[in-house]
Amino acid sequence: PLTVTFDNTATNPADIGYSPFVDIVMPATGDAPPLPNDGISFKPNSATYNGLSLATTVLTFNAQGKATHPFAKNPDGTSLVVTGKPGDQLVVVQLPFGSYGPEQPAAEINFTGVVSPLAQPNSSYPVTATGGFQFQTDASGNPTVNIATLGTTTTDPIQPQLFRIKKTSNAPEAETATGPNFQHTYTVSMAVAPGQTVTNLRLADVLPNNVQFVSLVSATANGSTPPPAAIATPSTTVPGGTLTRQFNQVIGTGSDSDVVMTFSYYVPQDNSAGVDVIPLGTGGTAIATNTSSATGTWTSANPNYPGPQSIATSPDDANAQHTLTARTVALQKSYADLTNPGSPRAGDLIEYTLNFQVSDFFALADFNVADVLSDGQEFDASFTPTLTFTQKSQTFTSQFAGGNFSSAVQANGSTNVNFDVSAELLALGLTTGGKLVGAGIPNTGTGSPSTPPNPLPGGPGTRGTIT
Repeated sequence: PLTVTFDNTATNPADIGYSPFVDIVMPATGDAPPLPNDGISFKPNSATYNGLSLATTVLTFNAQGKATHPFAKNPDGTSLVVTGKPGDQLVVVQLPFGSYGPEQPAAEINFTGVVSPLAQPNSSYPVTATGGFQFQTDASGNPTVNIATLGTTTTDPIQPQLFRIKKTSNAPEAETATGPNFQHTYTVSMAVAPGQTVTNLRLADVLPNNVQFVSLVSATANGSTPPPAAIATPSTTVPGGTLTRQFNQVIGTGSDSDVVMTFSYYVPQDNSAGVDVIPLGTGGTAIATNTSSATGTWTSANPNYPGPQSIATSPDDANAQHTLTARTVALQKSYADLTNPGSPRAGDLIEYTLNFQVSDFFALADFNVADVLSDGQEFDASFTPTLTFTQKSQTFTSQFAGGNFSSAVQANGSTNVNFDVSAELLALGLTTGGKLVGAGIPNTGTGSPSTPPNPLPGGPGTRGTIT
């Protein structure tokens, strides 16, 4: 989908325009001539505003590159002639307003462009848009002054893609506590243009030096047999490396499931250079940026471009990257509307859940969780918050004691809610008292920040949930 924004940018509030419209020029011819056309055309009846279908007129520029506007007039009363490339389209979209003033918010017009199956990947095809008023600033409809007013033309180059790549992780809120007890998966998915076949598609994922590869979960592609060839596999003991698989062919459907590669990982104590990912003496956070890319061979059906072509993803594609935040303590917040699920309204009862995880490589004392309820929400004093907590061989599920949580309304209307987790665990009989100890730390501590924790501790990992 494409979007055009219409706005009256006059500085005088009295400069109201009447019968607004937008002229959109679609590059239907693309690289032609010579024929065939291989550009981007307008999908009929696809223009909408806030879900409302808009009236459109679609014209084709003639051999002289001219198209007669369906209603815009010149000062002499003749029809406005718009110029463009012969064979391209002029799409005139009428907005559903009789008038449009400077104080009205900008209107977004959404429409769909259809990319020719003969288009060249990564070629630039410009789509232009020009706003205007059919009746200028005259509200009376006088035929002698019904002169169209046009705004500035804007151009947006569009580059068709043979395939697109997307990188995701199942790490909640794109964060994780460090250590092997907090494994997650990365998924690299690709959509190939419908009906197109890419051969020898090589999909690569480059792990940063502070992410430890664990195992390949799956690698599949539509129409690919046999299983993909293993070009490169990262070490399972040294962080970083490149995971590369090659598929003999991929038949495109336009779905992100055309190619899917999933693998598991975690953030270790040390990076590949043997340096702390997060300093043991201070704790904190670290950023891990993971990038993916793909290359393949494709033969166009366009007779103007015979022979196989090598196609690659753009190194600047933000969708091919994923940024993960590694933390000493990771915390995620979610909610559920218990009164009207999916349709919250005033007076509803909202249940919040706070999940936290403590790194395998750190021990924490005086652990408190602070939450803020925005103005318009009230803490339900009739409900006693609960804590579920697991550390090594111990697991607790209990309501908070009255002295271990509090709420206070602030001057701005918000409410601060505090949970003294250490005090609650001390009362419940945690072996380490009120201290939260990661799986790689002895219950008595390491004795010194310079004494490293166990880099490969067993499970289950120190974690808890407050509701």
